[in-house]
Amino acid sequence: MRKIAIDPGYGYLKGIDSYKNAVCFPSLVAPAHDRFMEGVLNGGGDAGSLKKIEIAYEDNEGAHTLFVGDLARESRNASYSFDRNKVNHLNTRVLIATTAAILSSEGDKLWVGVGLPFEHFKAQGKEMKRLLLDFDARVQFKDSGYERRITFDRVSIFAQGATSVYDALLYPNGAFRYPELMRRGNLIALVNWGTRTADVVVFKSGDGFHLQSELSFTLDDVGAMEIRRMVQRAFQEKVGSPISVIDAEDIINNDGFVFYDGMEYDFSEVIEKGKRNITQTVLDNLQNRWGNRVGFIRKIFFAGGTTEDVRHLLDRHSLSKQIQIVSDPQLSEARGMLHLMEIQERQERNDNQKTISFSG
Repeated sequence: MRKIAIDPGYGYLKGIDSYKNAVCFPSLVAPAHDRFMEGVLNGGGDAGSLKKIEIAYEDNEGAHTLFVGDLARESRNASYSFDRNKVNHLNTRVLIATTAAILSSEGDKLWVGVGLPFEHFKAQGKEMKRLLLDFDARVQFKDSGYERRITFDRVSIFAQGATSVYDALLYPNGAFRYPELMRRGNLIALVNWGTRTADVVVFKSGDGFHLQSELSFTLDDVGAMEIRRMVQRAFQEKVGSPISVIDAEDIINNDGFVFYDGMEYDFSEVIEKGKRNITQTVLDNLQNRWGNRVGFIRKIFFAGGTTEDVRHLLDRHSLSKQIQIVSDPQLSEARGMLHLMEIQERQERNDNQKTISFSG
């Protein structure tokens, strides 16, 4: 059974399969429009890549022709889903189905793992699992004609942050990266910092990892989306015209520079101020929520896409001697889920072997 771990973030969709094939693209969906002239002008372009995802999508709630990810930026109707409950949102269904189609082959039996924000896991976990167990969608990629029916034979739902710690602490083969952290009684924290939320999870090591619920929480509206909103407000104040979140992203991706109505504007200082603000907010919350326990936490791992944006600021903080940024932080959550699925599979295989041996 092919395992696929999917992190359906507010800003980016991240996925990885059993063979360590990975995808990452913006969590954007938009109604498709004709791209004939684009193909003519670009000489065919790079059809079939993750930059050009156009699909025909169908499930029991309807049929749609859609741009997904980077290609959706071309549409004025592109949208992120910022609902706190995204479970049965069309965008969520489309993004999960598209990822599963990219990372699987016809005839594969699929075991999917999906992450939810730490504080939403309890309220939404059962609903998400029910959605995926009943999932039945068809995805056709318009450029290649490749078509897949997506159903899931097995479903696991994970709390974000709680799974990233497995990516931080384990090598792909399951060996410990930092044996010294496994000493009984050590406190280990993981901050999974995404586009909207930061999931903060603390474990005590011993015989496995024991969640410290009183030290674990989710911070809302502290991610990179806040920087985009600051750019939107600054543009409105300086230029007198509103812009979309996607326009603000383009300005950020262009180092803060934009040419508008005959003039060039520089928003680089606004962007840097936004990074300082969200970093201070998150680190202040860690210190306030943990109180005098903060000094006992041996290592604070940072994962998630926003971590990369503020890396230079984390290095300057008083907690920097405890902070460690995981490798390729944006994909950490998906890798951690895959770790857990593989651990569970090994345990089940061992249990089956013991049963067979006993029966024999």
